Amino acid sequence: MGLTLTEWLQVIGAVIALLTFWKSVPEYIKQGTSKRAEQFLLMHSRFRENRDFQKICKMLMAHDAGLRDVPPARKRQFSGVL
Repeated sequence: MGLTLTEWLQVIGAVIALLTFWKSVPEYIKQGTSKRAEQFLLMHSRFRENRDFQKICKMLMAHDAGLRDVPPARKRQFSGVL
């Protein structure tokens, strides 16, 4: 009982599809990792470059009551970066 040409082509197509899928999964994972690293570096640079964010971070770490004086808009911007 042999396979016809059409059936052989279907088998070959299925094998190629499985190999392609098997090869693409690690690449997809690697791409996600690089995107997360890129986002982290972008957030890190925003914190370093923005003096207001640095002040807010220092106030948070010191439990400074001066946080009450920080404008709400600046607080929203700070929390939006996180």
